[in-house]
Amino acid sequence: MPFGGVVGSAFSGWIADGIGRRRGLIMSNIFIICSLLFIISSKPIMSYECLIAGRFFAGVSSGLSCSLLSLYLMEISPDNLRGSVGSINELASNIFSFSNFKHLIKKVKKD
Repeated sequence: MPFGGVVGSAFSGWIADGIGRRRGLIMSNIFIICSLLFIISSKPIMSYECLIAGRFFAGVSSGLSCSLLSLYLMEISPDNLRGSVGSINELASNIFSFSNFKHLIKKVKKD
């Protein structure tokens, strides 16, 4: 998944300029659907390669959507709220990531 995230975020600027932010986010959703199909099909066909491919596509989707979402939010927000909307998106992402990490630490200490 981390390698897919690097690939997705590396190509996000090219995708945003080439096909636009909204279509780029739609393309990101297509990658996550492909990821879902690969991961679900990995168990019945007993193939770890499908699982790896699914995680790669999930990473690509994550890298694309993290980069494109902030650009898209800045583009559609009114001029007087433009900086705030982009900042709140990143701040919320970091707060939720930290709270999830804090929950995991409590769980590890309990065991």
